[in-house]
Amino acid sequence: MIGRIIGGLLGAGLGFLLVWKSNWFAENFGSISSWADTHLGGMRVVYKILGVVIIFISFLVVTNLHVKFFVSVFGGLFGAPAEPV
Repeated sequence: MIGRIIGGLLGAGLGFLLVWKSNWFAENFGSISSWADTHLGGMRVVYKILGVVIIFISFLVVTNLHVKFFVSVFGGLFGAPAEPV
């Protein structure tokens, strides 16, 4: 339980860093693909989106809602039984 909370908070911190310092990440790590540069508005936007997704998943882990969320969203793709949320 403590490990889940600490890991989730560290993940949220990493996501915050990606959103806050997206310019630094874009300058130092460059472009992941030219498709992202042309269709998503540049690598800074991609790093910000990735950071927000990491923050969202981290808070799901901290609150222990990640299993229910992923089963309800992706469960139908893998044949998992539907659970009421």
